[in-house]
Amino acid sequence: LYADDTTLFAKGRDLTTVAEKVHKNILCLKEWLGKNKLILNENKTKNMAFSICREGEQGDPAVFLGITLDSQLSWKAHIDSLSNRLSQIVYLLRKLSDEVPLEVLRITYFALFHARMSYGIELWGSSPHAFVIFKVQKSAVKTMLKKKLHESGRPLFQKLMIMTLPSLYIYKLALRQKGNKDAVTRGNQHQYNIRSKENIYLPATRLKKTEILPDVASVRIFNKIPVTIRRLEIKTFE
Repeated sequence: LYADDTTLFAKGRDLTTVAEKVHKNILCLKEWLGKNKLILNENKTKNMAFSICREGEQGDPAVFLGITLDSQLSWKAHIDSLSNRLSQIVYLLRKLSDEVPLEVLRITYFALFHARMSYGIELWGSSPHAFVIFKVQKSAVKTMLKKKLHESGRPLFQKLMIMTLPSLYIYKLALRQKGNKDAVTRGNQHQYNIRSKENIYLPATRLKKTEILPDVASVRIFNKIPVTIRRLEIKTFE
């Protein structure tokens, strides 16, 4: 029996405090595993310290559920890895473009390229490094339509009915918030009949890193959608 990707999380104001918490948690975990006749594979155990401070200690990236995490959550390592994989798919599309009709190419795009690109986009889509993936996506679209790289990509996306990476990021976050049944509207916060009473309540944030977190960014995006659209059933909203 294998139980993969088990996670322990601890937070604190300094690395020493966090390390002490993690050590205690691991001891408790080992005790629980022992009682349940399970073994912790320490060779595959990865410790990471996350910090928004640029001068903080930077360890090696780690892959968790298909997402490459770095200590500062810049997503650069994940985007670099994803870019390489998507470039290979573009090469495949180029090879197929002379053998199969456009509709088959489009199906292949969604099955391979889109599926990989959209995975976890809510996390890394706001990264300044995401433009690398957008460039690869534009290359994929131009390859399918046999267009030159310098040609404008906007009409090509429209022709193929494919969302651009920025549009897909916004769409995914809007869907995330639409499916959040625990969301609290401003109208639930007080009895006043204000214009924005149907807006989702958004806690104040101090840091730029916090503003782009999915839980925060999804609310900001959802609140900008017209109320009539927000009220739609989830299937129609999609």
